Amino acid sequence: MQIRLYSRQDDKEFRKLMQSICQSQGYELDLDGKDNDLRNVEGSYFGNDGLFLVAEDNGVIQGFCGARIEPGTKVSTDQVRRNTNSSPARDTMCIKRLYVSPETHDHQALIDKLLNVVKNHAYQLDFETILLPT
Repeated sequence: MQIRLYSRQDDKEFRKLMQSICQSQGYELDLDGKDNDLRNVEGSYFGNDGLFLVAEDNGVIQGFCGARIEPGTKVSTDQVRRNTNSSPARDTMCIKRLYVSPETHDHQALIDKLLNVVKNHAYQLDFETILLPT
């Protein structure tokens, strides 16, 4: 299993995977609405100090993780640390997309690997907070 940055050559297979995910969850892929970040993955993620990773095994994308700065998500470091020192709000890296195929061997280990790459990226860009939506 190789974890690497997404590239435009992944578009066809990635869209097919996203269609499958959406259908299995009972909705359609909406590139004009809630899924518009996937219309241009490179612009939506790499252009916002983010990254979009794919986990590939024998040429098949088995999982992905996309993270970027999300407008309006500045978090004060004292909100995070709960101390009394006043700290300025800082940009927050938000994980927007995270998926690993249920058929993938050691599903949780692959999720952990993807998240570790995002954490390292955030650390190198001096982010103090990463939000993972529930």
